[in-house]
Amino acid sequence: MKDSQLFRGSRGRLCQGMVGLCGALVVGAISCTSLFSVKKETPLSAAEPAAPVSPEAQLRRGLEVYAKQCSACHGAAGLGDGAAAYLLYPKPRNFAGSSLRLTSTASGLPSDEDLLRSIRRGMPGSAMPGWAHLPESDLAAVVKAVRQLAIEGRVADMLVRDPTRTRDKAEQIARKVLEPGALVKLPARPADANIERGKAFYTKNCAACHGADGRGRDRRDLKDTDDVPSFARDFTQGVFKGGARPEDIALRIVRGMPGTPMPGNAEIAAADLWSCVDYVQTFIKPGAEERVLQSQKAITAARVAGPISADLAAAHWKNAPAIFLPVMPLWWRDDGIKGIEAQAVHDGKNIAIRLSWEDATRNDTQLRPQSFGDAVAIQLSPDADPPFFAMGAKGAAVDLWHWKAAWEKDLAGAAPGLKAAYPNMPAHTRETDQGPLFMTGAAAGNPVSSLTHTASVDCLVAGGFGTLTSRGPAAQGVRGTAQWADGRWSVVFVHEMVSRNAGELSFQPGGTVSLALAVWDGEIGERNGQKSVTIWHQLRLAK
Repeated sequence: MKDSQLFRGSRGRLCQGMVGLCGALVVGAISCTSLFSVKKETPLSAAEPAAPVSPEAQLRRGLEVYAKQCSACHGAAGLGDGAAAYLLYPKPRNFAGSSLRLTSTASGLPSDEDLLRSIRRGMPGSAMPGWAHLPESDLAAVVKAVRQLAIEGRVADMLVRDPTRTRDKAEQIARKVLEPGALVKLPARPADANIERGKAFYTKNCAACHGADGRGRDRRDLKDTDDVPSFARDFTQGVFKGGARPEDIALRIVRGMPGTPMPGNAEIAAADLWSCVDYVQTFIKPGAEERVLQSQKAITAARVAGPISADLAAAHWKNAPAIFLPVMPLWWRDDGIKGIEAQAVHDGKNIAIRLSWEDATRNDTQLRPQSFGDAVAIQLSPDADPPFFAMGAKGAAVDLWHWKAAWEKDLAGAAPGLKAAYPNMPAHTRETDQGPLFMTGAAAGNPVSSLTHTASVDCLVAGGFGTLTSRGPAAQGVRGTAQWADGRWSVVFVHEMVSRNAGELSFQPGGTVSLALAVWDGEIGERNGQKSVTIWHQLRLAK
């Protein structure tokens, strides 16, 4: 086998190899057991950790952070097979067998700076958020961890393919194959670069995929080298995986995006390159990129005179600052909700959070199996360094307040009967027969299907994927009110500052909790794990 074939390792063989090696693998002074497990007694702190005293210590730290923040998507061994991977598109990178997209080297392999920038900034256009809110030393440590996982994956694959090869030889080959090499040097901008020349070059070379209007809607038959459907960037939305600076765009044109239908053009004339960059930037709407980048923000809950109610028109909302929080769809699509405006106030006894977002269609009826409702959820953690932002983790539970538009309609007594959804039902069918004969979910006692909700918000708790559980009718501490008007939903949540329920989060004036959001657009069929989410933000309560 040629060493170049190592870039396309089989996932099955990689997995078998990793399992087979676990008993004996040693990397320097680090055993395989320590590579893929996290000591529970090692807490992750939002504060800057002590500087690593050795490369081994830095790698250990990187693997700890990776296990907490990255493995849910990328998998414990970096194979792109984490617990959440099936919900995501584009799929998480398989560090051991797939091409990494954002590189600045002639070889197409990422430098440490390439990896660091991708981790820090995230990849808009995917479910990969930015992690700039983590300590810089942790980000550098994760770079080392990703490199180690890539090496170990290739070593495992080589040993499965050729059992006669020694591990030392396999590691030597893997390290050589993964050496980034020289950086691409962009040519200087010439005097004759101009937008008209860029338009001509773009029309001839780029528009077939990205479209004459830069929206990338014309081609839906593109696939990457893993035979997974791919699509061209919509420049107008500010979605640039590698960044929208002139040098970022120039690098993508010259280098391409390995593993995708986006080719490189190393021979492009300097005038054509910079002219094309200038023209592509004309598609970008002002402020578009800033509205898609995930970066941690602080929401201040101002103290107001009580009592606080769930009234959407209450006077205290007029002066409460609104913070725009971009959301990222886990299953990427160009349509859907872009972000949520969040406000918060408290009066020392109750806290209220108001969420508002654009949604052109009101979806609050779920009588048909193919109908899905609009919804929004708040996730809360008391920890300054919370668990992974999707459903918490074992031993680190999170609270969730989940509002559903269909429940809001049920609560108002406005839920339509089945004949509203199926006007051609037999004329003799009685409304009283609808429950047991036609509405099987409600007849079976499914709380989601019930038509007699006493609130539009459900209080839940989760400690990892597959553990989401309602706190039950006796522990529903949130009141909610919602309104849809002029293509926009507004929802207010009100909760007592000090919870009456054991294990539920309480709030303190002057305190800070971690907050994340999720939103569902029923019009495009979003439900369950098909949704758009934010990363963790900070909710600070004024004294």
